[in-house]
Amino acid sequence: MSISTQLFSLTIMAFDRLVAFSFPFQYHSYLTNARTLVVTYILWVVACGIVAVMPVTAAALPYCTSRMKYTFCDYAAVIRTTCVDPNYYFNLVSVIMFFLLFFTFSFICLSYFVIAFFMKVSSNRDRRKMASTCVSHLIVVTCYYSNVSATYLRPRWKAL
Repeated sequence: MSISTQLFSLTIMAFDRLVAFSFPFQYHSYLTNARTLVVTYILWVVACGIVAVMPVTAAALPYCTSRMKYTFCDYAAVIRTTCVDPNYYFNLVSVIMFFLLFFTFSFICLSYFVIAFFMKVSSNRDRRKMASTCVSHLIVVTCYYSNVSATYLRPRWKAL
């Protein structure tokens, strides 16, 4: 669940930057504590719904062994203990992660595109301030999305 929650958190941070630059004087009236709590609650509910697919699919499968080869009990390790072909279940996770990564990353890119090309900034000082606010988030987004993409969207090797 942490991966989907982190993806949504990075997306909401980009939305926060978009609101901050689009409506700087109304920022606190748009993003109140109540609205922030509602967005956080929605984030957790959606993340739990997405992640619930994995244990539901794994629970109904027949298991050939009760011993895992790995010390970390993740979805792939549990699926490898079943008596079924794991490719379908690995592909299911890859498809879910692809859509999750695609839509959240697209929203982040779109929000920064709007900030970069449609915000009229008059002075160099304001441009530097805007860049310093956005660059740190973009570095985190780039590092995190490249790791998650490499982990979940790469082809699965037979046995490790």
